[in-house]
Amino acid sequence: MSYLGSDRQYVLLNVGRCLGQIKDTSSTMACLPLLRHEKYPVRSQFASTLGKNEDPRAVEDLMAVLDADPVDDVRKSAAVALGRIADSRATAILIIHLADPYFGVRKTASHALVQLTPVPIADIARAADTLSGLGPGMAIETLGQTKDEKAEQYLLKFLASSNPRIRGYTIDALAALDTEGAKRTLRALEESTVPRSLFERARLRAALSRLMEEE
Repeated sequence: MSYLGSDRQYVLLNVGRCLGQIKDTSSTMACLPLLRHEKYPVRSQFASTLGKNEDPRAVEDLMAVLDADPVDDVRKSAAVALGRIADSRATAILIIHLADPYFGVRKTASHALVQLTPVPIADIARAADTLSGLGPGMAIETLGQTKDEKAEQYLLKFLASSNPRIRGYTIDALAALDTEGAKRTLRALEESTVPRSLFERARLRAALSRLMEEE
């Protein structure tokens, strides 16, 4: 910790890695200022360090990093850290970043949401209706990753969407959900005569192929 005031980037990066291995929360408050360091690798490293320490005192600072840091990798590190700490205060900001312009942030925000206790299934489902861009698809994907039967009711609603892309994402999510109800729904889609888009048919074939492999 005595080296946290160093003006040498690589010293700080090594200190951050070491503190992350030690996982002692006594370093938390001293590490927080490094989230605002002028060098983005340092910001990213200390976001990772704070996540490994799993100290809830870092949550609000990590939320601020995820919300405002201009560098994709730093936001990604903050999202990973929030997932490790698994504090429900981060729910709203993680949901917002399901629509982040950077793929890596979207994926890590999705994974982090699934680590929260309890998993905010209803909030994630609402995000599929309110987010723009790629956000709805990522929200639906996240519902599938929950592996929770409670997500089924929301996915069935999205399966009735007028948007074929949303329906295709939902088929993927049902396959990932892997509950008995999701499997029945996928088999029913196979037998249905309702016309489907090329995207939906491709996703359904992949989902059914996965079911056959499991059986």
